[in-house]
Amino acid sequence: MGGGHNARSSTRQPFEGYPALGAFHDVVPNPQLDSFLYDFRRISDYVLRRYAADMATNSISEKDFQNSDFFAEAAEDIEGHPALGDFDIRRYGKIFDADALGVSVVEMGQSARAARKIRAVWENHDFGAVEQEARNELAKFTGVRNPNLRFSGVMGVGRRLPGIDRKDVRQKLALLPSGASNKDVVGLIETEASIITAAINKRLKQFMGSWDVIPHMTFAFFQQSTSGEAVEAIEESADNYSKLFPVGAQLGRLTFRHMAQRTEKPRR
Repeated sequence: MGGGHNARSSTRQPFEGYPALGAFHDVVPNPQLDSFLYDFRRISDYVLRRYAADMATNSISEKDFQNSDFFAEAAEDIEGHPALGDFDIRRYGKIFDADALGVSVVEMGQSARAARKIRAVWENHDFGAVEQEARNELAKFTGVRNPNLRFSGVMGVGRRLPGIDRKDVRQKLALLPSGASNKDVVGLIETEASIITAAINKRLKQFMGSWDVIPHMTFAFFQQSTSGEAVEAIEESADNYSKLFPVGAQLGRLTFRHMAQRTEKPRR
């Protein structure tokens, strides 16, 4: 951006692109997270194998999870099915490692949509300036020390999956913090989001609207080609599991991330 805080509207000058700026807390890995991700892989494997074999893709209930032999018994029911000869769970998506998890504070897509709407283009130094201004304000705020969150519940986030009526069946799955014990940490994240949003708005000139802050920890991604019905069953199963076996995690440092979304080239 040029001098002052006015967003550059011309695309004829050298530029990075429409700004997409976000922030998140990384998460300190622990055995509870490892256990959840291990069992989520078993959940996904169970549902996707049955889907590939054209069998019912019902969700796994809390009662099922209380049966320590459930997955072994389920494997016996489908073992040797001819449709599973080349089955590879990696074709359907990705489950993130525990050391790659983070709790969202500000989503990148929100600033990108606002900037594209008004054709506000940023140069590389604009990202650094916004981050520095936000960090200066955050330094004045005394928040919770060594914040911890307890997660109990799973929801879909990101793009909608095609071919299913439920609007909340999405391409990614995330754990949600739940319970009164999370109140102070959720309040901290909301304050951080407010400060970061204000810093972005100084360069977008208040064109970036406010939104509800919903802290969440994304842990899995599905390809758009994956059956929405299967993802729905996986989501419901993971939600049942997380309510039965909540997961605690300590939040690490606040990290900013940004990406410049290029503008379209003018037609000749």
